[in-house]
Amino acid sequence: MTASKEISFVSLDRAKTVALPNAEALSTDLLYRTGQHKPAVDLDRVISLWSDLALVREVLDGDGYLVDLGAHGAEIIVAAHGNRRRTRYTIAHELGHWMLRLEQVNNPLACGTQSRSSVVEKWCDLFAASLLMPAAWLRSDLRIAKLLGLPSYLLHGYKTYDVSEQAFWLRISQVTPLSIFKVRMTERHIHITEKYESPNVRQADLKRALEVFSSTVVTDARPHLDSDTNFVGIAAVYQESEDKGTHMLCIFPRRQKTEKWKLDGFKERKK
Repeated sequence: MTASKEISFVSLDRAKTVALPNAEALSTDLLYRTGQHKPAVDLDRVISLWSDLALVREVLDGDGYLVDLGAHGAEIIVAAHGNRRRTRYTIAHELGHWMLRLEQVNNPLACGTQSRSSVVEKWCDLFAASLLMPAAWLRSDLRIAKLLGLPSYLLHGYKTYDVSEQAFWLRISQVTPLSIFKVRMTERHIHITEKYESPNVRQADLKRALEVFSSTVVTDARPHLDSDTNFVGIAAVYQESEDKGTHMLCIFPRRQKTEKWKLDGFKERKK
C-alpha cells in the first residue's frame, strides 16, 4: 500500500521522527478500489476489502474502538444503538487506525509506537473526514451550488453525505475558501455561536465579518418566530469570482429568508 505523500511528526522522545501516510491519498484510493464516486460513502464496501477486518455492533458506553487481533486481523466495535451519523464517523475513524496498522506492517518505520497519541487521533479524524467527505466531491458540489442554490446546499448538504452538520461545515471550511458561522438571533441582535474558519479565507475578511455581526441590528425583529425567543441560522463568508469581492451570505431557514452582504465597504445598519 502506498501513499503519494508522507507527513513527519516529532516522536515522544524528540530524538526521532515518524511518518504518517497521506490521509487524503489513502481515502481516495479506497473509494477508487470500491468504485464509489458520489455520496453517501458505503463503509461496508470499504470494510469488505479485507477478509480479516470485521464490523461488530455491541452495547457500549462509548462510540467504538478498534480491537487488534494480531495475525487474525482486527474488529471495529461500535455502539449498536448509537446515532447513525455519529456511528458512521466512528467507523471511518477506526478505519483510520486500521490503515495505520497496515502501513506499519508494510513500513516498520512509519506509524510506530513513538507517534504521539494525539497526533494519531488527529490523523484518524482527518482520514475519517476525507473518506466520508472527499475534498473533490465537496468542491464540485459547491461549484454547482453557487449556480443552483448555495443556501440550500449549506443547510441540507450534510444529509447527502450522511454526516453531522458540524462535520460537514468543518470539512467545507478546511478544503474550500468558505468560512461558516452558526448564528443565533436574540431579540434584535445576531450572535455567533460556532465558528468554522477556513484557512483559505483572508484573515482580514474574517475579521471584517465578525465586526459586521457585532454591529448588525436586525430591523424586522422576529416576524416568524411564533412563541420562540430566538432561532438559529448560518452565515458563509467567501469570495465571488466575478467581482473579486468578499461576500457574506446569511441564511435564516425558519424565517425563509436569505441576505447577501458585500463586506467590502459595508456600512453598518442603524436602529
